[in-house]
Amino acid sequence: MSSSLFECPSLEDEDSSIENAWPGIVTTLILYGAICLCLVVVFECCRRANPMVYAPRSEITPDRKLPPLPLGCCNWIGTMFQIEDEETLRVAGMDAYTLIHFLRMNLMLSSFCFVFTFVILVCET
Repeated sequence: MSSSLFECPSLEDEDSSIENAWPGIVTTLILYGAICLCLVVVFECCRRANPMVYAPRSEITPDRKLPPLPLGCCNWIGTMFQIEDEETLRVAGMDAYTLIHFLRMNLMLSSFCFVFTFVILVCET
């Protein structure tokens, strides 16, 4: 084996590797941002075209219906965070309540990790 595998990299090598990492980070953000945007557009189109698939209980049982969602693209996101947990449990059941609670926790954790990681990356350069 070569001895270069066990040598510590110099500080100059570390600085150049950080500078070389930014184009990869930007490319990744652009790529996944475009994929996310495409998936949200597809979801919005499908949600409006097929209410029986995306909100079956509100179509079948009107007494368990949530307030109507505001018109516009992605306005359901704000409404999702405004609905009380008890109302979600009453209208959609325990499965939907657990899923929405999990998604909210995941969003908070991901946001924290994103900010923390971004601060580390910016401070390194």
